[in-house]
Amino acid sequence: MPGQFEGILDKLQTKLGKQTIKRASTINRPRPKREVQQINIFNEFNRRNPKADGGSVNGSYEAALRKKIEELMDDGYEFGEAVREAMRQGYKKGGSVYQKKKAKETGAKRSKARKEKVEKILKQELETFEKQKVLPKEKLVLKLNEFIKKLGISGPRVSDDLKELQKKYNFKIQPAGAKPDGSLLTADQQKKYKLNYKTKTMAQIAEEISGKTMANQKTKDVYGRLRYLRKKLIKDNVIDKKDIFRRSGQTRTTLGYSTKDMGKRRGYDLYEETKARLAEKDPKTFKQDKYLRQTGPKKGEFAPYRLDRELTNFLNLDTMRSGLSTKFPKFLKPSYEHVMGITAGDVIGDSEALRKVDIMTRRYNFKDMGSKSPLYEQVKKYIRTANAEMKLGNTKNANEALKVVNKVYDTVSQKFPSIKRTELPFYKVKDNVIQETNVRSLIKPKTVEKSFMDYFSKVKDSATKSEKEKIKKIQPNVFEVINSLSKGKVEKAKEIIKRRVPDVKKGALFFEGLKDDYLTAKPGVKKIASKIPGSAIALAPYDFLMMQAAGAPFLESLGSAGSYFLKDPAIGKAVNVPLALAELQRDPKQAMAKGQERFERGENFLRKYIPEGIQAALDFDGPQKVKDYFTSEDNEGIVSLKGVK
Repeated sequence: MPGQFEGILDKLQTKLGKQTIKRASTINRPRPKREVQQINIFNEFNRRNPKADGGSVNGSYEAALRKKIEELMDDGYEFGEAVREAMRQGYKKGGSVYQKKKAKETGAKRSKARKEKVEKILKQELETFEKQKVLPKEKLVLKLNEFIKKLGISGPRVSDDLKELQKKYNFKIQPAGAKPDGSLLTADQQKKYKLNYKTKTMAQIAEEISGKTMANQKTKDVYGRLRYLRKKLIKDNVIDKKDIFRRSGQTRTTLGYSTKDMGKRRGYDLYEETKARLAEKDPKTFKQDKYLRQTGPKKGEFAPYRLDRELTNFLNLDTMRSGLSTKFPKFLKPSYEHVMGITAGDVIGDSEALRKVDIMTRRYNFKDMGSKSPLYEQVKKYIRTANAEMKLGNTKNANEALKVVNKVYDTVSQKFPSIKRTELPFYKVKDNVIQETNVRSLIKPKTVEKSFMDYFSKVKDSATKSEKEKIKKIQPNVFEVINSLSKGKVEKAKEIIKRRVPDVKKGALFFEGLKDDYLTAKPGVKKIASKIPGSAIALAPYDFLMMQAAGAPFLESLGSAGSYFLKDPAIGKAVNVPLALAELQRDPKQAMAKGQERFERGENFLRKYIPEGIQAALDFDGPQKVKDYFTSEDNEGIVSLKGVK
């Protein structure tokens, strides 16, 4: 058959021409594709090293080659380069011992270089962390993903290298894809907690981060993240639980000025215990017999109520309270106030806080600067912070905290202009101790006039429009004092107070509308009326009705009215007062007509000598005012008055 093929080929070439048809063996074969070449190399390597089986550990050449490629990639080779190098090492010199040794040396060099680079970058991270870390026991948390990006090398060998380096360096590895190691707080927010956890409450730090109070949802969210951070720091032994700052217990009050129960009056007991603790710091002053319990199981111990009783007497609190109507606006009534605050005094250990007292309105005492008010909460928080900073020797931080406290009292002074800034607490570090340097201790009594003047000034600042209207209705001259102070007429206010204080000391009210106005004006009217002949005929009946309205007994009212006749120069002292009154009652219209005529002639004269406050009591229709008084809702049971039109 070979002969036949050759013959056919010759005939075709003769007919078609030589070189038209060629034998396959005479044609140049094309260069194999890259993939084919790599396959051939694999096969040739396998044929040359049949016993080595490619150096695989599982009997598979391909597995061994794959392993070699991965090793090369860990050493920094790109995939293509790793394949070629793996193939080259197995092909060149027939995979000789020399080549294997050479490959091993190359791999070792690359591995060493990788490890050196990993360690170098790790040291840089550690140096940066040491400079920036806040707490001594903190460890660097190395995020693997970010570290690999900086390194420029990937693969499991990097992770293995880092684990090996943990034996030498103090750091933690956060695996790729793991949840954040910490809370959702930013680095600065975490730093703020770490810097302040010994001197501020977590709520305090949360408020500083959010810029809002704990009532705000944003602050609550921050608070929750801080709790997570705190828990983790404790778990990792970065902070000690006992070093975490916590505020001490304190009294809780409400706007209704009642102490909140905290288990058998626990709040009140804490308040009393705090006072006793302060008293212990100055036994020379507060261990005097007048301040000690005289009976009972605690005989001989400091009795806070005894000191408070003395101080309220110095401030004339009971006298002021008795001078105000029972209908006086509830939250404007006078209230005993520790200006510095018992809690603040206890924190810095200043026993004089017990004596730094004054009279404020109830609104100021229980709302504006009450224990639960935002302003006083700030005071307590940052006084505690300043004290804690001082214990740690951080005077600078303590002063920063005291600035916050002093700013609160700046705000209070602006809100209540009658309270001078020098009358409110001011704190500073002096002789390495926190001291309050503004408020004076109360060691001697105030005059009643001074107490009323100070109190009405505070009422002026605190009263709402509706409260002022109420005061004007029930105690108009109290309103006149407040109004005078509001207009800057201080001397006029002082004059009204001075005129009324003697009667208030005796238990009378401080100007209670119509009744008290008349009783106050009467002595001046009588004195002037004695100079006007015939004025008694008008004033005596008027006086009788007004004395009845003032609540005086009938005979006293009768005698008071009769006194006008005795003083009247036109009638003289010889007049029979009862008969004169009886005559008035028989023909009151004629008597009142004559009296009105005389009264009108003397009216201008009266105005020249009667002060404005007293004129206010006379400038109205007397009988109608009395009728209104007796038939008002405030005087139930009296619905009419005979003889009054």
